[in-house]
Amino acid sequence: MEKQQHINPEYFKTGLSPEEYSHLAACPYCCEQFADYIENQELITAPAHLKSSIMERSRDLDVQIVAGSNHLSKRLQLFYFSLKVGAAVLCALTMLTILPGVSREISARQDAAARQSKFRSEQQWDYYETVNYLTEQLGRLSNINMEVFKNDKKER
Repeated sequence: MEKQQHINPEYFKTGLSPEEYSHLAACPYCCEQFADYIENQELITAPAHLKSSIMERSRDLDVQIVAGSNHLSKRLQLFYFSLKVGAAVLCALTMLTILPGVSREISARQDAAARQSKFRSEQQWDYYETVNYLTEQLGRLSNINMEVFKNDKKER
């Protein structure tokens, strides 16, 4: 079959060869003819009362119960989200509790290194003092929480 000839629409009923399919992909006219054939022969039209029957069925009680069960899953999603937020808060509080001790170790190592080098610029001292202040504040914050446990044990 030559590419310049169009496919006869009667061939659509019997089936097409691979060459005809490649021509169908390349030729807009034949592609349009094939789409019309598929639309007229292969597709089934919906019944006229289909939409109204679907709308009536959606108002039934059993369908509304199934649709209402979606709200339960929304509540479950909210519960999972709150668990994730709680876990994030717990991790943040754990870090606030642990990091001051780690920071003190790092600070002690830096002090030892500074004593060896015995040289710090003004900018490094300002930075060092700021970090020390923040570390002390975090330590005080974590000690407030620990005081309750320490005093609670003493009273018993």
